[in-house]
Amino acid sequence: MRYSLRSKQYEVAMAGSVAMLIFLGKNELGQADKRDDRSLHVHVEADAQDALSALSIEELRERLTTLHEIAALEEGSIDIAGELVSGDE
Repeated sequence: MRYSLRSKQYEVAMAGSVAMLIFLGKNELGQADKRDDRSLHVHVEADAQDALSALSIEELRERLTTLHEIAALEEGSIDIAGELVSGDE
């Protein structure tokens, strides 16, 4: 049965079935689709720029403040009251 099935799959592929050619390539030859992360990165950046350009100046300032606070937390320069502390103090 398996021999007949593979034979029929091959026959269908050779008759021009693109789907069957892809299936056999992946399953018999170990071929795989390549993922191009570069184009995904470009789209994510463009979406982020569009989202930021839609914000008001005040919203941008709030986000910038939040980013500064996160950076300060990572550097360990926020005191117990939640105040930003410079590296000199």
